[in-house]
Amino acid sequence: MPPTIRSSAHKGPAAGANAAITLQPVATHADSLPDELLLAIFNLTLKLDSWTVFTALDLSQVCRRWRRLALSAPELWSTVPRTNTTLTKLCLKRSKKSPIDISIPSCTPSWIECMPAMRCTLQHIERARSIHLTMDVFDDDPGQSDEPQDSSIALGEVFKRLSTRAAPALDSLQLCFDGTVVDDYYDFVPSLPHKFFGGTPMPRLSDVGLEYCTIPSLISTGLLSPALTRLYLRDVRGWHDIDDMIRCLQAVPHLKSLHWVDHGTLEDGFDYPFRTVRSRIHQPRCARLGELQNLCLEGSHSQNMVIFSYISLPENARVKLASSYCRMTFAEVGLPDQEVDDLTALFAEALGGHFANALSRGVYFDSLFIGSRGGIRLETRHHSIDQRDDTLPPKSDLLPDKFELSPAEPDDPRGPKSLRYLLAKNFMATWSSLPIFTEARSITFPASLWKSAPDAMLRFTRAREVRFHDHIDDLREFCAGVLTARPCPYPALECLHLEELDFIADDDVGRDLLNALQAGSPVRRLTIVRCDLEDDMFDTLNTLLGMGAVQWDRKDKTHGTKERARRGL
Repeated sequence: MPPTIRSSAHKGPAAGANAAITLQPVATHADSLPDELLLAIFNLTLKLDSWTVFTALDLSQVCRRWRRLALSAPELWSTVPRTNTTLTKLCLKRSKKSPIDISIPSCTPSWIECMPAMRCTLQHIERARSIHLTMDVFDDDPGQSDEPQDSSIALGEVFKRLSTRAAPALDSLQLCFDGTVVDDYYDFVPSLPHKFFGGTPMPRLSDVGLEYCTIPSLISTGLLSPALTRLYLRDVRGWHDIDDMIRCLQAVPHLKSLHWVDHGTLEDGFDYPFRTVRSRIHQPRCARLGELQNLCLEGSHSQNMVIFSYISLPENARVKLASSYCRMTFAEVGLPDQEVDDLTALFAEALGGHFANALSRGVYFDSLFIGSRGGIRLETRHHSIDQRDDTLPPKSDLLPDKFELSPAEPDDPRGPKSLRYLLAKNFMATWSSLPIFTEARSITFPASLWKSAPDAMLRFTRAREVRFHDHIDDLREFCAGVLTARPCPYPALECLHLEELDFIADDDVGRDLLNALQAGSPVRRLTIVRCDLEDDMFDTLNTLLGMGAVQWDRKDKTHGTKERARRGL
């Protein structure tokens, strides 16, 4: 019996212009809905589909009308394989000649169990609209079963089908292999075919994602379709060197999203290491990706610098360069200082070229967060400074709304610490030489940078606001090293933003701040957000700076002294 669908209807007195109108639910039987609306609802229920939930089959067994509608809609049956061969063949039959989505989700208990159904599916690969396969390559209990061997055999069978059968309608290909379990007895890394789909063109292929595998040569696989707009590579060795990478990216000029991650899991014994050296045949920024909107590089520090240096992308594209797990490759451990300097010069040239147009027009990021190792990221505009600073430029189309650069971390266990400090120091010196960063009006940074990178920090002479979050020791050092210095290193400074600080637990910092303000500090305003503060100190600050110059939201610090007192801790 079809269910009833509850809707709302107006019910109330008809007389009077201001008569009250009430809404009361009215039951509508599903059979009263037109076929088009009911089919639209059926399609929405496909979101509930999973490996064990077969929505189309359930819908087709409710009543005759629903069965007729379900059988008339091939798209309801288009996701294959199913849990067994019988259901898979049923879907392939009822989907008729419409495009199919070949999917083995990550929730599959054991994807090898569906290999018989997968064989049936791959016979219809020419109809594939998408192929999304998530497959493990190790057993959960390494060395205790033959499943790893079964994995390699089954994957070989799948790869053979993918390499020989054409898929002209393919739009999306995702091959995700799980190699997170280390098996000392059986170390298997999938190696993808030299060519996919018989080498036939795939003019619609716009989305490719690969995880944990090797490829003889990405450019020869046929996956770099001219229509490609998204490329995701995680722990994939798809090119031999920087020149091979450049050729790959030049083959996909319409790319909108590039995400490259290297956790180092394939580093040992891999035949095609990606060496971080300058190209001898290509110029910096020669891989022109004029439509790129998102670039994310999460490899080692020097890998990120080299890849970025050979890509030309729009200035307003979102960029993230982050050292993956703060690691260095084995090749980087032995880098001589002159090669480090050469990579730094290459990156500096590329970064300056990337923002050349913005620099020529005097555009800059107005709010920056600077990390303890010299990395930076954008912060959203803060009203505490925006409303009072007429010199802030309007948001420019030349700049992205997200931008992040992270250097190598000195805490990385590999390689000499001096090399890691040199990489980080050179990295900070590179970006801090560009006014697009140092013209920022609002900055957040740890006070320790005054000791480790004073030359870079002294360049922020236009800063009107300095922000402190969580670490009260940073405020202590700032009071001692900046606010009391004469002349003040930040002559334009007028506002301090204090957030999530506990002045009750460390009242010495409160006294340091008061003393610095009394000694002729340029600060004229304070914004205090979620800080533990006594009313007496708030009154004293108002007396020093003037009524209305101190804005306090009177909210307590998260897990601070006041919150612990309320909880009796």
